[in-house]
Amino acid sequence: MGFILSLDCDLGPILTHSGGYPGFGSHLLLIPEKSVGVFAFANRTYSGPTMAVRFAALELDRAGLLTGRAIPVSKPLAEAYDAAKAIYRAGDLRPGKKMLAMNFLLDRSEENWALELARLKQQSGTCSRDAPIVANGVLTGAFSWTCENGTIGGRLLLAPTAPPGIQALRLSFTPSP
Repeated sequence: MGFILSLDCDLGPILTHSGGYPGFGSHLLLIPEKSVGVFAFANRTYSGPTMAVRFAALELDRAGLLTGRAIPVSKPLAEAYDAAKAIYRAGDLRPGKKMLAMNFLLDRSEENWALELARLKQQSGTCSRDAPIVANGVLTGAFSWTCENGTIGGRLLLAPTAPPGIQALRLSFTPSP
């Protein structure tokens, strides 16, 4: 089955697939961010219920019924988050080095990481790192640490290897207003 991926102005990222055959027509609309799918099947040759499906999805959204579901934090993501916190606390990569994917250091050296972590610590002041990570998928998540001078927002991406390793760690500081 082939899907069309598009960005709907109202529904966000969607996947669609239409089909038909003598005697019927169908349309499937998936909204991955909401963990919802809407499907229509019509008993007319090559009938195209595409608009009916979209309107149904829009009405469900307007009624507040497309709330999605929380993605649980996987064990590898939780372990990587613990490693990211240890890396930040230490100011270098050593505490989490065993968890780094083979391509982690291709864009930034260990020395550069140490400089960047020192810069972030100097800007942010003392940070509370007890906030949970919020999973965006099995291998990715985001977090926000409250700091003395603002917040540090972070994202973790794990490589789909066995075992998963930290492929990317992004940290950014936003000063308090």
